[in-house]
Formats: sequence, C-alpha cells, structure tokens
Amino acid sequence: MYRISTIAAIVGTMLLSPAAVAASEKVVTIEGSIQPQAEMPDRFNVTILFDIKEGWHTYDVVDQGAEVPTTLKMSLPEGAQVLGDWSRPLGMEGLAPGSFVHEGRVEFSRGIVVTEAARGKEIAVTINYQACTEEYCNPPQKKTVSVLIPASAPSTASLFEPPVRVMANGEILSATGGERFLSPALHDLDGDGRAELVLGSLMGKVGLHRNLNTSGKGDAVWGPREDFLGASGKPIRTSNW
Repeated sequence: MYRISTIAAIVGTMLLSPAAVAASEKVVTIEGSIQPQAEMPDRFNVTILFDIKEGWHTYDVVDQGAEVPTTLKMSLPEGAQVLGDWSRPLGMEGLAPGSFVHEGRVEFSRGIVVTEAARGKEIAVTINYQACTEEYCNPPQKKTVSVLIPASAPSTASLFEPPVRVMANGEILSATGGERFLSPALHDLDGDGRAELVLGSLMGKVGLHRNLNTSGKGDAVWGPREDFLGASGKPIRTSNW
C-alpha cells in the first residue's frame, strides 16, 4: 500500500519536474534537541524528530527494493561518548516484502555521557533518508542537524519537590483497603472538569477516589475509595499475573 512497485517508485522519481523536486524536499522536517537525564548531570538524551507530511513515508527497513532506509550517524566532540544505540519506533509494514515504513511524527533518541571537556561543544547528527508516496519516491536526502551540549551541569536542586504521602479520606493512600503496588492515573471520568484518581493494584482491583475540593484552587482532596464499575455495573477486575 505504500508504493506500486520498486520500478514504479524509481520511474516516478525520474518523472518529477524540477519544481516538484524542489517542493518535495519540504515533505520531511527534521529537528534536533538535547535534554538532560533526570538526576544525572553528566548524561543527556539527543533526540531527532521527523515530521513527515501526510501521504508520505520514510523507510525504516528495506529488504527488497531500491529505497533508502533511514540512518543516523552521530559525531561527538572529545569528552563525550554514546550510550547504547538509537532508540527508534517500530515501523509499519510496507508493500514490498520485508520493508517497514514510518509516517507522521517519528522520534529517534540516543543517550550520551559527557565530561567537562565536552560541555559547550556541538554534536552533529547526519541523517540519510528517502521520502515516498504510494506512487513515487523523492531522491534520497542527506541532512545534518547540530545540537549544543549545555555549557554547565543542570541544577538538580529544583527537579523534584520532597516526597509527600498521598492522603485519601484521612488515610495514607497505600493503607486504604490493604492494596499493594498501586498504579495511579488521573482521569476526568464524569466530565465535571475535575480529575478522579484512578488506581489499579497488584491483585487486579481497580478503584477511584473523587476530588472533594470543588473550589478549583489548591491541591486535590481525595475522598473515600469507590469501585470502578464497568458497563455491566460490576467492579472491574484486571489480573496482573
């Protein structure tokens, strides 16, 4: 569904007019960024974001065919080194046997560790890729994106507030109902503009606590636990085992 055939894709590329080729270069926008890893001032994640125009795709894996799979090569300054390989999303199966493609917004990331010698220096990431539609392919493209390693270590003093036990109906949350290994999430289940605290537990129980603070200001005040009911009106149970 992503191309008629390898031959059709190549022929389609040859038939593109110069104006069409110039316009086609804008079907994929690529940006780079760098973010510190939490509580690890010498480690960062380098991220390359693809924004692929609707109706187009790039290639993750090509087994048979002439299309160019996406590759990323990172050049690091002295004092920096990579941690593992690129993290990349799973591609969708293409029409050609053994081919997988990416559509929409696609994020690639890779960890690095730096010393003081690398701070304030640039990282260059060279990307090779090819964008195609179902009918034709653009010529292979090559783009280099640069990101700057922060000159100073990020402050960890304000990353997190001191831990606070969550209270529900006047009790510590983990003590209510004897449940263990709670998995919390916030969802506005009844559409009143206030999120409910939804909790799953080790044994598969799912419950909720309503926010009793209706003022719209300040922290939530969680009420007593209620069973999370399904469409049948019975409590939901989801085993973790």
